[in-house]
Parts: sequence; structure tokens; C-alpha cells
Amino acid sequence: MPPPPGDGPEDQPLVQDLRRGLRSDNPLDPADARVRIQNAIDTGAMVWPSVESDNWPQIRPLLEWLLRTMPEGGSGYDFERWSEAARWGLTHDFLESEDGAAIADDIRAELVEVLVAFGATHGVDEGARERLGEILKLLDGHAEQMLDVEHRTAERRLLHRLAVADPGLFRRGATLTAAAAIVWIIAKANESTSYYGPLTMQELLEPFGVSSVGQRARTFLAALGLADQVPNEIVLGSAESLVSDRRAVADRGAGRTS
Repeated sequence: MPPPPGDGPEDQPLVQDLRRGLRSDNPLDPADARVRIQNAIDTGAMVWPSVESDNWPQIRPLLEWLLRTMPEGGSGYDFERWSEAARWGLTHDFLESEDGAAIADDIRAELVEVLVAFGATHGVDEGARERLGEILKLLDGHAEQMLDVEHRTAERRLLHRLAVADPGLFRRGATLTAAAAIVWIIAKANESTSYYGPLTMQELLEPFGVSSVGQRARTFLAALGLADQVPNEIVLGSAESLVSDRRAVADRGAGRTS
């Protein structure tokens, strides 16, 4: 039975408001609006915990019905590419804000830098951003179990560099292998393992359950312009990737050659 006059979906206040907005002086093309609203719905569906209100997600079917009545062929958002200086300014503004005041230590501040850099350079690629979050959790948990805070910091910094260098690195491949490759690179750069113990590379990577990380590690190094490495040695070209003991050794070596 058809709904009585005034009770159809097109007569609901939300639909009427949306249509009035699309017929207003707003320059947004209805086809573009269709794409952008649908992208927002899809992005929200991937958020955990899910976004809920008094009328959401109950009205989602109605909203999607309305979108299907709108023209096709629109385009999504055109995201601005932020420079490194602009990203740092955004991070600094957040850390100086009331919301950022609770982030008092350097470790958490560096994590904010990672998330800002990744979000600013990759638009709303929620799939890649979700994978980045998974890799961060894997690295943090592994460092607590097998290494220490200094290694965790170095691994986060390397993840930051990789996320900025090539957005595509985290849209493909297993997150376990990606995390293991970052651990392998940092451990090699810091000589944190030894064939004779007390910690071998095999033991260090065992929690990830991966058989090999060499190919993924080489891909990461190439993305940073560091593909050419001496056999059995990793040089990352930045002291921020070194733990204090290894940094002291590097400083002494630099002093002898100066």
C-alpha cells in the first residue's frame, strides 16, 4: 500500500531541508554532493566505536535513498597537500591548545606528529589510516615485550618518515610484515641483536610470526632513498633513528674522523 500523502520519504523534513539546500545559492553541484555525502557515510561506517546519535544510523537508509535520486558523475573532495612546515605548525597549534595540554611527554607528541603527517598527506584514505593504526599498536606492544622505550620511539619515527615518503606503502601488504620490517630495520641500524645472543634477530621477530621481512624492508628503505646499504649493515642517515647507546658510538666515531 502506498504511503498516504505527506508521509512518503520525499515529504520528510530532512529530505526537504536537503533539497532546499541543493536548490539554494550554494555552488556545490548535486552530483558532487552525492559523491561527498556517500564518502562521508562510508568513512563513518569504518569508525570504531561507531558514531551514533538520536537519529543516526537509523536515518542512513533514508539518506542513501535520497542520494540515489541525485545526479551521478560527481567528484569527491580535492584535498590540499600540506608542506612539512605547515604540518609542523598544525601539530604545534594542537599541542599548545587546551585539548593538547594533556599530551605532556615527547613520546605522545611524536605520535601526534605521525598522525598529523599521515592524515594531512593522505586525505581520507581510511583504509590506509586504519592500517597505520594497526602497525603502531603492533610496534608499541612488541617494544614493550621485547625491547624498550628508546626502540619504540625510533620505530615510531621511522614509521613517520615512511608514511610521509610514500602513502602507498601502507595500502598494501600485511600489517604484521610491515611492523616486523620496521623492527628489523631499527634493530639492524642499532645493532640491537647478535647471532650469539643475548637476543637474536630470529627471537626478536618471532612474535610477528613472519618467515621473512627482507623484501618489505628493502621496499621501505628504497622509499626513503636508502636502497644502497652495506651488506649486514643499515644506515638510516638520521640520529633520530638511533637509541642512546648507538648514538654515543656514532658520535665517538664522528669525533675520530673530524
